[in-house]
Amino acid sequence: MKETGKRIAMEGGEVDRISNLPITAIDSIIKSMPIRDAVRTSILSKKWRHIWANNPYIILDEQFSKEIRRRRTAAQFQNEFAHIVNRILLQHFGPIVEFVIDISDVNSVRYSDIDLWMLFLSKKGVQDLVLDNSRQFPYRLPSYIFVFPELRVLSISNCIFKPPSTFGGFSKLTELKIKETTLESCVLNVPLLVDLELNLCRGIGNVHIHAPTLKNLTHINNVDLEISFYMGCKDMESAYLSLKSDILRQREGEKINLATVLGWWPGLSELELTAFAIKNLTADIVPENFPIRHNNLQHLFLYDISFDLNQIGWILCLLRSSPLLSHVEICADYTVSNDKEVLAYLGQPDLMNKKIEQLHIVKMIYFTGAEVELAFVKLLLGCCPSLESISVYEDKEKMIDATQRTRMMKELMRFSRASEKAEMFFQANTD
Repeated sequence: MKETGKRIAMEGGEVDRISNLPITAIDSIIKSMPIRDAVRTSILSKKWRHIWANNPYIILDEQFSKEIRRRRTAAQFQNEFAHIVNRILLQHFGPIVEFVIDISDVNSVRYSDIDLWMLFLSKKGVQDLVLDNSRQFPYRLPSYIFVFPELRVLSISNCIFKPPSTFGGFSKLTELKIKETTLESCVLNVPLLVDLELNLCRGIGNVHIHAPTLKNLTHINNVDLEISFYMGCKDMESAYLSLKSDILRQREGEKINLATVLGWWPGLSELELTAFAIKNLTADIVPENFPIRHNNLQHLFLYDISFDLNQIGWILCLLRSSPLLSHVEICADYTVSNDKEVLAYLGQPDLMNKKIEQLHIVKMIYFTGAEVELAFVKLLLGCCPSLESISVYEDKEKMIDATQRTRMMKELMRFSRASEKAEMFFQANTD
């Protein structure tokens, strides 16, 4: 009876298991809670009174704004948002490791409030700073952001990025994500940077980036690309190069092509290219193989491919010059056409004899069944002795009628195969 009574007492709440957790575990729990609920934990007991105010994570995300916006007019929201954020920051003591804020609903006339918050945070040891803005009006980053001494992660969107003239760089930054932002002239010295993502930005050519330890580069639909800034990044492991137009900056007198870029990054294991990037980097005559074999490249992703002669030539060159390349994914463009010159090239008997020994998996996305696509699949089946599968995913935008689909599948299945274990998979459009 005594043991039963003891167990009932414990289950009844006399033993507070959560409060006895390590503070790091409690901080993690509070971080995952909506900020309003996190603040309310201060009324649980004397022990919890200051736990939230000491929590090093402050997450004021879109959900936070949504809660404040509920049952308030636009003008009321502006005042209340600033008031609540001010209270949260002023009531907090101790360091703030991570600070996330969504300012998308903040009127631009209140951007001075955000400046003051950034000044406050510059003295709190912030390591991770995320500033999201989906408003029409960009937020000009104040000079305080460029002097966060402990900053490791910086993620911003729809801002104006102009460091002060005295800016010496982010000495501890390891991850930088910049989206829909205007960058003004500066030297960005980030000696420890590992991950860099530039997405839909303007003025990239104005920023000289020095990131010798960079491993992962994502360059998506920016107005231009100063590719030579990354020539010293010998530790590069993955690169996603997407251009919005036919603009790729090169220094005067330089001639950069795909072979040159891959030569800069000997450790590259994953490469993603869009059609514009391929066009800009493959203007020269297509070689049969690159001068240097790329012994680390394992995954290749290609987007908006129209299967013109230049693209196919460089794709095959990449496959032959990368002895460990095992996975290829190709997303077709809507402009795929049955060019007779391309069909003649893919039908050359000696092309089938140039084996691609290492390729295991191929995925063809947005497949339309065009003759040039079928000819390319036929070539891969015939010259890849290690091939395990080719998966074909039908283009959902271009409806293929049942008769055409059946004929196409029969043709794909009839192609001879250099690999006995190679399988064909076809995913029809079921929408």
